[in-house]
Amino acid sequence: MKNLSNVCFLLLMCTIGCTKNETALNASTDATTLVENVNALAYDQNIEDLLSDAFRLNASSAKTDASSTKTESKFRNRYGRCATVTHDEENNVKTIYFDNDCFGWRGQSRKGTIVITYSEEQDILGSFRQTSFDDFYHNGIKIEGVRRTEITAIDANGNITRLSTLSDGKMIYEDGTFSTKQKSFTSYTVYDEDDERKSTTLIGSASGVSSMGEDYSLTIDVPVKFLYNCFSTVRFHKRGKIPVEGVKTIVSGSETKTIDYGDGTCDSTAVVTSNGVSETVDLYRLKRGNRFKKF
Repeated sequence: MKNLSNVCFLLLMCTIGCTKNETALNASTDATTLVENVNALAYDQNIEDLLSDAFRLNASSAKTDASSTKTESKFRNRYGRCATVTHDEENNVKTIYFDNDCFGWRGQSRKGTIVITYSEEQDILGSFRQTSFDDFYHNGIKIEGVRRTEITAIDANGNITRLSTLSDGKMIYEDGTFSTKQKSFTSYTVYDEDDERKSTTLIGSASGVSSMGEDYSLTIDVPVKFLYNCFSTVRFHKRGKIPVEGVKTIVSGSETKTIDYGDGTCDSTAVVTSNGVSETVDLYRLKRGNRFKKF
């Protein structure tokens, strides 16, 4: 009888312990909405860079050998040898094709088609391009939506300010879930003497629905800056350009989180704050479905 009582006591304690652990886990905050927003911001910047690089190619350069021109060589190195660009000059349409999984710079994969319509002249004030996607995947995530980018200012040093909007944006993940997004961002890109991008700074806002079915809104409170010469965290480049500074706020349901990307140091860490509690996260390691430890 005594032994039976001991067994019952142990089972009870185990049940209480398991319940406490489960409650603690369930009470912690899911990181999915934040991760999807981090990824979307990085992927957006990657796509904008891809479009700009495609416009540097002339009508025939994408059909020649990769070593034929310096511009084409850079394009192939960045986006893969299976990437080709066709140019319909009569109708002002460029089409970027990625044949199957096309692996480019830092291991990013792309496949599918991007169709770009554009103004008669490019790289001048008021010039624009509008982009749609046909069965296009970036790192296994299907990208949908219509984006439009217009040059709103060019300074004396040739640095460019652009207004970028996204409508009907959608990211469909490998597990079949998806998130949606609308955005309006203004970007300021600084170029070096070789006309290569040095940095891009973003301001603006976005809204949508996460893959968990939660409405969210995103506001950039302090301009988010991406650098193009960050090599200390190579692994993170597979997701996209590294944000090194800036602060944004994500409101989802009853939760408000701020994400501080830092002071310009070239790393993949950020500080996430919710209800006055902060946690430093590694953006490379943070995945959809993870939970925060402190809140």
